[in-house]
Order: sequence, then C-alpha cells, then structure tokens
Amino acid sequence: MKPALLTLLLVVSFGISRSQLAPHYMPQQPGDTLPGVGFYTYLPPDYNTNPANKFPVIIALSGNGEKGNGTTDLDKVFTSGIGFLVKTKKATMKFSYANGVHGSFVVLLPQLDSKYPNWVPAYVGRVIAWAKLNLNIDPNRIFLTGYSLGGGGTWMYPAAGVDSAMRIAGIVPVSASGLAPFLGESACNIASGGTAIWAIHTRDDNQIPDSISRKIIDSIKHCGPISPVVLDSPIGNHQIYDLKIFPDTANQFEYPNIYQWMLGVNRQNVGTANQPPVANGGATDSTVNVSTSYHYRQTISGVLSTDPNDVIVKYVWSWVAGDSLKIFPFNSPVYYLPVKFYDSTWPRLDLDYRNMTWPEQNFEFTALGNYTFKLTVTDMFGAVSSVNKTIRLTNNGVNTAPYVSIGNNITLSATASDTSANINATVFDWETASLTNFSLTPAGTNPATVKNDVPGWFQTKLHPFTTPGVYKFTLTATDGQGLSNSSTITVTKQAPLPVTYLYFNGANNDGKNILKWATSKELNNDHFDVLKSDDGANFSPVVTIPASTAATETKEYSFTDINPFPGSNYYRLAQYDIDGTKKLSDIINIRNAGNTVIATYPNPIKDQLYFTVKGSDIKGLVKARVLDASGKVVKQMNFEKNTSVSNQTIQLPGLQSGIYILELSQDNGWQSVHRFVK
Repeated sequence: MKPALLTLLLVVSFGISRSQLAPHYMPQQPGDTLPGVGFYTYLPPDYNTNPANKFPVIIALSGNGEKGNGTTDLDKVFTSGIGFLVKTKKATMKFSYANGVHGSFVVLLPQLDSKYPNWVPAYVGRVIAWAKLNLNIDPNRIFLTGYSLGGGGTWMYPAAGVDSAMRIAGIVPVSASGLAPFLGESACNIASGGTAIWAIHTRDDNQIPDSISRKIIDSIKHCGPISPVVLDSPIGNHQIYDLKIFPDTANQFEYPNIYQWMLGVNRQNVGTANQPPVANGGATDSTVNVSTSYHYRQTISGVLSTDPNDVIVKYVWSWVAGDSLKIFPFNSPVYYLPVKFYDSTWPRLDLDYRNMTWPEQNFEFTALGNYTFKLTVTDMFGAVSSVNKTIRLTNNGVNTAPYVSIGNNITLSATASDTSANINATVFDWETASLTNFSLTPAGTNPATVKNDVPGWFQTKLHPFTTPGVYKFTLTATDGQGLSNSSTITVTKQAPLPVTYLYFNGANNDGKNILKWATSKELNNDHFDVLKSDDGANFSPVVTIPASTAATETKEYSFTDINPFPGSNYYRLAQYDIDGTKKLSDIINIRNAGNTVIATYPNPIKDQLYFTVKGSDIKGLVKARVLDASGKVVKQMNFEKNTSVSNQTIQLPGLQSGIYILELSQDNGWQSVHRFVK
C-alpha cells in the first residue's frame, strides 16, 4: 500500500521543463471528497533565464462552458480569457509599467470539474500549494482572476477565510456571478486579509446584473479599513472580458490594464505606510515656434508618472489657462469639436472613448498663445499628486501665408443629373481675424456657363457641368498683410461610354477558359480585342471580335481560350470606336490548376460519383456542386484537400437520367467543370 504522504504529493505532469504550456493532474486524495484537479501551467519565455527571479502568478478561473474532467477535456481552458491569450494568441505575459516595475507572469489554468455547479475554494488552494512547491514564484504576488462563473470563484476563494485572503495579493473578478450574499463574515474575511480588489462589471451586462458586484463591494467596505477596492463599471455587456479586458495587453482600452495593475500590487505593502505618487507630464514648459501655416499638433503624456510602492490607477487632465475653444482633439471621431475638458469621469463609461482620464492626450491648437494643463494622478490607496504643463505657441512676430486646401479632385458621371460640385475647402491663418479675401477663379479654359453659388467664400457649389470635359478652379486666400496662398481643384465631367457592359465574366470548363460578355448599348462600336496576361499587368491581344450586327438592343459575345496559362489567367477587353479611340474594361481572373489532374468515374454513373483531385496546386477547402442541365444545384458538399491526392465520393441516389455537371471551386477564384451522364 502506498504511504499517504506520497499520495498527497502525487501529480501527473507532462513536459513542464520542455514547454511553456504543460498539463498537470492532481488525483483525488484519500478521504477527500474533492475530485482530482486538472490544470495547465504557462511559463513565460524568460522563466529559466534567471533562477534568482521570483515570478508573479495569475490563477485564471474560466466560465461555465469550460468545465471538464481535468484530463481529456482540459484543453477547454483555452477557449476564452487568459487561456486563449497564451495558447492561441501566443501572449508572452510580459508587461511593463511607468513606475519602473516590469515582469512576466506565470499562469495557472485550472479546470472546474463538471460535477460542481460553482468553483470550490479548495480547488484554488490546492493549485496554490502545488505552485509554491514546484515553481519559482513570488508568494507575495499571487493573483486570482476569472470571468462569469470564474469571476464568482475569484470572489469565493478569499471570502472562504482570512488565511485564504492572505495568500492572495489581489483579485480581478470580471462580469462575476454571485455565488453567495457576501455579507457579514465572508466579506470581512477579504477585508481582514488585506486583498487588493479591482472588480469589473459592466452596467449593461445582459446575463449577470452589476448589482451583484455592487453589493459585494459595499459589504467589503463596511468591514473597515482594508486594501484598495475599485469597482469599474463601463459599458460593454457581459462579454467585455473577451472583447476588451483580458485581450488588452497593449493598452488599447485601459491604462493601466489589469496586468500592469497586478505588477504594482504586492503583499509586502499591506499594512505599511503608503507613499503618494509623483505626477510627471514631461517638461513643465514647452515653447514652440510655429513655422508651419497650419494647425500645430502636440501630444502631452503622463505615462512617466510614478508611484514608489504601488500603482497609479487614475489619470485626469484638466484645462487651466488659454483659449480652450482653440484646442481640438486629433485622431478622434469627434474631430473639429473643441476638447471636452469637463469629461473627467472615471471609470470611463465607454472603453472605446479615451476621455480626459487617458494618460496621453493628442491636441491640435488653432491659435497662438499660452495653453496650460493640469495632470492629476491617483494611486491605489487614494493618494494624489498634480503637476502643470504649459505649451507656448509663438510665431516670433513673423507672419506666414494662409493655409489653403481646396480638397480632392472631383469626377462627375456621364448621367444628366450629375452636374454640380461642392467645394468644401480648408482655409486657416494663425491670425485668423486678418483673413480678408477669398477668390475662386477658373484656371485654364472653362465654359462660362459654370456658376459659383457663393463668390468670395471658400465653401460653395459650382454648377452646371453639362458638357463633358476637364475643368480647373483655383482658390486663393489673402491675409491682412497681403500674403496669399492658393490651391487648385480639377472637376472632370465624364462623357457617355460608347459601350455599356451588362456583364463580363469567365470560367474554366474542361481545361478551357470561356469568356462571355454582353452589352446593352453600343455607340460607334467597331470591335473588341480580347487581352490576356499571366500577371495582371502586362496584357497582349489574343483575338479580335467584330462588333455585333444583331438587331436586338442586348448583344452577347463569347470567346474560348483553348490554351490557358497554368494558374492565374487575367483578361480584359479593349473596345475600339470607329475613329480608333480605345476604352479598356475591368480585369477578370480565371485561376486554373497547373499540375492538377481531376478524374471522374464511372461514366455513366449509377448512384454515386467518384472523383479524384491530384496535384499540389490545389490545397485547403474545396467546394463541390452537382448541377443538372438547367443549372439547378442537385447536390453539394465541401472537403479539405491537405494531401497531394484526394479521393472523394458524392452519393446521388434517385438521380434522373440525363447530363450533369460536377463543379469544383475555391474562394481564390479557381474553378473546374466536368460533365458526366446518369
């Protein structure tokens, strides 16, 4: 009989020293009702480079859909959350933060047994004990996080007892379910254990109401002074954990993200005197000599702010002095609306919108002067620090010409109703009040019939353009000191096309490329040249097709290329008027299999069709359809071709006698058609 002590320590592990990801299984212990625990370990790339380094640990608890038996079902932990990051996204779990803290996380991914409706605290306890015995980890930096059902388990472990809470540096429950009322002793266990908390629960959660997290937070706060407790309530619905929280490894939505927050949390700081943060907005004053004629853009950043003993969780920029109506955001969907400096709510309502609580702000200034901003940072314990940042814009008394951009060139179609062009120019001058004069004048030969709706302004409408041709107009702006600048726009009114195409397409049929096109109107059409290319750039004529003399308004044409190139074949039509003018059609591509051989058998068939696709040119998903003589699809299937030879069968019971077509195709344009008889 095996000694009990050996049974307690028995763990089945696979390849922990050879791979970043390794599965483990702790069997059920004698006399214990808790079943075995299966889990994955993730070791970051630098785990073995410095044996003296103690690594922080994240234990990630998954949701209800990831339950399993801990062995053959264990890969379910990679479905979502941090498991998905390390397995599918290949995340290194290495992060840095502006307080000088940087590091890589060891990750543990336990699987909840399907027998349990909710996470059991003993699961987490066993995994923590195993990690302390077998991994090079920092016991003062063990973190617990989870989403949905796993978020509920994240609350449950430190609530189970003060000793459990004291094993954890911090928890991040996201969209967490409510497994207990968290009133009285269970809430106070977390408070007494000094566990740092960053709870995230969206106010528009459509599965688990955020009131659950709010009640838990309120219960913990009633227990007296504890480590920091934060409830972040943005909008983003229940799945925010997989859309914006766990995948945010590069500060796309949050600063700090949850991983940077963990880097700043350490149980060594519990019970010690907090040290306030140090706000840093870069150089206190920045003087800029404006030499350009357009708006000046400047990024101000507070990411250099530091905290000596924890992490900064809140940044707020505010406006102190200067003309705030001359400050605009850039790289923003609300472009050319002044910055809303009053929008300093935190947590942010929508993580997609970087308001004034984001550490970096991108400003565009539209007038000379001094602009002063204030950066305020707050750490986990509520300590605050502020600093001012002033940007001084000057031209040193040297006037510059106005900035003028009339916009992109405009093309009007040949239709009779498309006859007007709207001019929405941008004109700017640092001394805006001194702009005195705008003129929009024809440049070159322009018919006098074109009118300007608002002469002497830079936003207007030109019309009517009824005669095909090219029209040019120049906008000139002049400031009070006589300096001018100009910008020219071209308006092209297209002429009716001599040929109107209804369609132009092609397909491969039994090794031949068949092109078909049709026209609904032809004016002075002489002939078509069919042009062919193997690269889509260099075309050569292969045949001339005379213009149709048919009396019908719709005219149809075709050409069969009996010698297509292996691989891609590009075709376009060159249409010639009777005066020799040439117009080119769009390009179509027919992709043929170069060394691919396709065989169908038997012929005629009985109740099933066999076919073989042989060759290396065709790989991946292939779509197969059987069509009758009218083109109706009678059977279809998909198959993967991952080897040089693929043998397939299509069952066709009850098929009527007649001629049928087997059509094989891929999304990249390749198509092959084969006839058979029933």
